[in-house]
Amino acid sequence: MSSSEWRPEDDDRPSEDPLEALRDEFEDVKKTAEELRDGARDAAIDEAGR
Repeated sequence: MSSSEWRPEDDDRPSEDPLEALRDEFEDVKKTAEELRDGARDAAIDEAGR
């Protein structure tokens, strides 16, 4: 393949596959859903107590 040929990994358009688009969007999230939920709950409780 020459350097001028199109490659999928060079494409910055959103994925046609919704699941793949979600994976791309959240690939840098390191916490589990449970950890995120617990953090959001704690933040809401703290905010409500102020």
